[in-house]
Amino acid sequence: MTKRLLDRSQTVSRSIERQLSDVSAAERHFVSGFRRMLDGSEGRARMQASLTPKLGRIGTKRLLRAFELFLDALTEGQRRDLTRQETDCLSIGADELLLAGIVRSAASGDAESAASQASDVVRQNALALLLERAALLGSLLDYKDKGSISPPGRRARLH
Repeated sequence: MTKRLLDRSQTVSRSIERQLSDVSAAERHFVSGFRRMLDGSEGRARMQASLTPKLGRIGTKRLLRAFELFLDALTEGQRRDLTRQETDCLSIGADELLLAGIVRSAASGDAESAASQASDVVRQNALALLLERAALLGSLLDYKDKGSISPPGRRARLH
């Protein structure tokens, strides 16, 4: 059964598009973080523990906060039910791939593409906020530098 993302419940995607190994490192970081954030406090704690050695305490807090802001904007403006894979699944569901694409496009400054993709998942009145938060999240995931997680302080701009 598909549940609204707002419930932050675990659901299985109807359509599997790709394997995690087939996408960029930034997309893998996004999907992994997205799934863990939806796992609640336990998933967030695991994510924090794995990121802190690489990003430091402040960088990790920024990335977690960026995920929270993105998910808040997504759930507030949600147009339809969204699905996700199990946390450790090696496949990427269609909605996960779509969301990763929105974040990638927003982070690279391609507002037109990001808006086009996002219009499928959020209402028009929620689009600007989602894209702003996707750009922030994407800048921290560092889509511009082949998917490494950025140190704190870098931001993307949409044009």
